[in-house]
Amino acid sequence: MMGKLDMNLNKVIVLEEHQFFQSERKEAFENKWLVGWEYPDNAQWGYYTNFHIGAEWLDKDTPIIVVPKMESIDFLKMFLHCMFADDTDSFSEIYNIDYKGRPIKSQVLTSVLSQLIVVRFVQIIRKITRKGLLKQYVSRSENLSNVRGKINMTVNDRVNVRQARFNKVYCQYNEFTVDNPANSLLKRALLFCKMMLQTIVNIKNDSYLLAMAEVNRLLTSFNNVSDTANLSATVKTNKLYKEYEEALTLAKKILRHYDNSISNVSERYEEVPPFWIDMSLLYEHYVLSLLKEAYGKHILYQKEGEHKVRPDFLYCDNEECYILDTKYMPYLGKPGEQISVDVARQLSGYSRDNKIRKILGISNDNSLHRSVPCVVIYPFLSNQIENNSFVGKRIKDIIVEEPYYYDFYKIGVPVPSLNQS
Repeated sequence: MMGKLDMNLNKVIVLEEHQFFQSERKEAFENKWLVGWEYPDNAQWGYYTNFHIGAEWLDKDTPIIVVPKMESIDFLKMFLHCMFADDTDSFSEIYNIDYKGRPIKSQVLTSVLSQLIVVRFVQIIRKITRKGLLKQYVSRSENLSNVRGKINMTVNDRVNVRQARFNKVYCQYNEFTVDNPANSLLKRALLFCKMMLQTIVNIKNDSYLLAMAEVNRLLTSFNNVSDTANLSATVKTNKLYKEYEEALTLAKKILRHYDNSISNVSERYEEVPPFWIDMSLLYEHYVLSLLKEAYGKHILYQKEGEHKVRPDFLYCDNEECYILDTKYMPYLGKPGEQISVDVARQLSGYSRDNKIRKILGISNDNSLHRSVPCVVIYPFLSNQIENNSFVGKRIKDIIVEEPYYYDFYKIGVPVPSLNQS
């Protein structure tokens, strides 16, 4: 389907993921996040949207917005599940936000971006609070009953001596405290996250409640911190508190986007900076969080084989081993659809990789393990409230045999929907 101009969105081009866009090469389409030159199976050469959603400028006058193929995806639930079960730094590779770029009007993607920002910021704050908030020396000036630090003679003469307050002395001192500009900035941004959640989530579902509970829990760690944010706050590079650098950068971007005024949280609701979210990578991390929750240490993520190949997941226990790879291909759940030759070749290569076989503990001398079962994990949209489909089940009990290839299987793992019932 050819993308059309949506006149209601000021000539914004609105497309779905992996949708045909343009058959001719044009300089404006080169090196874009959301559009690439491709030749898909049974199709023509041309520009297609990638498996990304987001917004960017094709030229100075024409923005493009790419929306999900699967409508009503509960992004907040996916983001949160990744955050709680997958605390790796690679989560930041799922998305990119160009805060310096010219904003684009987008009614359809504002809430998605806001949810992403909230979750990423909360994820970093979680790491910070586990270690304890950073303490810094802060200069204080105060009228005290006892001398602390040094006396400010000029001020003390004016407010105490001339007023005959001989029981007070005006002092200047340094205090080593968590109530410092860096933590104040983080607290202010965390309060914004709370307000953003209240604005962007219309249905108070379990994802919303979980997110709000986590933000409120994190705010308790800042009880002794003021929220008078200074956008120039910085911290020196510190290996122990390495998360502060990204946290402060993100906090400043959040506050600047809303002019550091909580009353403005909803006023610019329809504007987003250019950004993208890699849907295939988000699904990969979502599945990773489910697998780790179900199988724990039996799941190995992105282990490197020969020539730097990396299957998404390896599973091995005392009885069985599998190579599992996520493919963001919803059509695989339709009757008669088969795994493509390219995917089969890719996974077959993993199963014959000596380095990967060694990680799985498979000996090439053992004739019983000449091949490793390969499993493709694909998504489908579920309207039913469903718990982790892996929990309490063995992989061999949920895989579906692929009839076209030996020792190949599929598993459909649903993505959560806002319309769950």
